Amino acid sequence: MPAPPRSPGRSGHAWRQLVAHVRRLVARGAGCAWCFEPIDLDLAWPDPRSFSVDHVVALDEGGAPLDPANAVPMHLGCNSSKGTRPLADRPVPLNTDRAW
Repeated sequence: MPAPPRSPGRSGHAWRQLVAHVRRLVARGAGCAWCFEPIDLDLAWPDPRSFSVDHVVALDEGGAPLDPANAVPMHLGCNSSKGTRPLADRPVPLNTDRAW
């Protein structure tokens, strides 16, 4: 399967370093910044539950593409559905505890 097309700023050594940094966050227990579920680093693109890097401030909105402070881990499917919306628009997790 061919690799996904690259956007400007998402290739080269600095990008690979940023991806490695965000992967280390996941390896230490960070979950998806959108749905809060764990990310399986063994899943590969294009699996919707695979790892991807999301920019907190969208690149279209002037976000820095290589700033670690602007990068969070996210499932590929969550990242696709989020689009350029801010993280504040993410769904609120529901408490499913039966103890009222």
